[in-house]
Amino acid sequence: YLYDAEFRWERFASGREYANQQADQYRDDIRKLAALTVKKNTLWCVTCTLCMALCVALYCAGRLGLHGPSPPAWIMGLWLTNNAAAFAFMALCIFLALHSGFRANAAATQLLTRTTRVPVPTLKQLDDARRFASEFEQQDWG
Repeated sequence: YLYDAEFRWERFASGREYANQQADQYRDDIRKLAALTVKKNTLWCVTCTLCMALCVALYCAGRLGLHGPSPPAWIMGLWLTNNAAAFAFMALCIFLALHSGFRANAAATQLLTRTTRVPVPTLKQLDDARRFASEFEQQDWG
């Protein structure tokens, strides 16, 4: 009876160990997904910043044909308006990329602290897994 009780406890402990490893895998996956989102959005921020710098450089020149005659005023008006709109969209892209990166980190923190906790056995599970020598006389024979 005590020989079997030792195996029962060992089976319980190995099951808990597997549950802990599974929870660690879930937590690692959450961390990696959040890091992937932040990394991709960082690339978007860098790209949009470079595009904004190009928009500013083109806008500061004031006209398109620097080495020749200037295009008509109505073309310059359209071009400057489109350049300003592109600048605004790049600023919006940077804002959204930063926001989604911060939101990914916040979501990962929420998932790690509230949802994928390390499985701790309850007192009833611990009591069901262990056996005492005095319980040998109380077991059913039928």
